[in-house]
Amino acid sequence: MTLNASSETYAANPPTFIEIQAAQSDHTVGTAFSFENGRSCRLIGSRSGATGGYSVYVGPNYGIDMRVLSCDLNKADTSIVINNGDVVVEACSIASSGTAILLESTVVSPVSLIGNQLGLPGQSSQSIAIDISGLASGTDWITIVGNTLAEGTLNLSSSSLVPLGPHSRISNNPGYNPSTPLFQPSFPPSSLALVQNPYSSDAMVVITPHGMTITAIKLRTPGGSLVTYLSGSFTGTTQIQVLVPCGSEINIAYSGSGGTWTWFPT
Repeated sequence: MTLNASSETYAANPPTFIEIQAAQSDHTVGTAFSFENGRSCRLIGSRSGATGGYSVYVGPNYGIDMRVLSCDLNKADTSIVINNGDVVVEACSIASSGTAILLESTVVSPVSLIGNQLGLPGQSSQSIAIDISGLASGTDWITIVGNTLAEGTLNLSSSSLVPLGPHSRISNNPGYNPSTPLFQPSFPPSSLALVQNPYSSDAMVVITPHGMTITAIKLRTPGGSLVTYLSGSFTGTTQIQVLVPCGSEINIAYSGSGGTWTWFPT
């Protein structure tokens, strides 16, 4: 089924396929576009711009195949809420005074957020661009790539203490990464310690020995063995740059104390 309409609220519960094109909803309450039990759903080139409720809600059926493409979505509370389903949001302009995109704790299917503009330039009222803080530890196949977070908005809210799965990726999102993140892993307390990359993206690690003597740096990819990245004798303010792939661990062999590092998700 294909709908081409304006100024309506849609609740999609089809048994097979629904496509909504060039629709507009400016309702002040409720959800503009709700996709709950459809198997294959498309929202293309549509707009939601009023206060109250959500622009798009997807779930709770994990079997939903949902695509939100080239839409202009702006709600006062939260623009897009993903409760569950295989969801792709791509090339959309999304703004909110609350959260632009919220992934709820019930998400178990792949979610891809690609190439979206999140927040309006200069907007200072948006609280969070993308909120993934409620996802369960190990939630996998979360892809957040190529989104632009407008200056003046707060950044992506990530679950710093709850790592995502090995196939998840958060990279190349101007306004969030590459940059110095809000949290940093602690420097390894001994030469035996392994520290995992926590960012769901590759990360460049800049290490400065200071009072230490660093003799080797090793990396271990998920399921692999420790492999020597470099060896030698590094002291003082010499900076060592190490690319730690997503999901990998780093080990530093050293003596002495005072070493520091800074992680830059790429």
